[in-house]
Amino acid sequence: MMYFYDDAKHHSPHIHAEYQDDEAVFSILDGELLSGNLPRK
Repeated sequence: MMYFYDDAKHHSPHIHAEYQDDEAVFSILDGELLSGNLPRK
C-alpha cells in the first residue's frame, strides 16, 4: 500500500509493506525504515 498524502503519523510519503503477519513502513523519498520490520527471508 502506498500513502503519499497520509502524513499525519510518519510525516512523509511512505509505503506500508506487509508479509504474512509482519508489517513495515518505509519512506518513499529515501527508503528509510520508519516503523515495524520484515523477516530477512
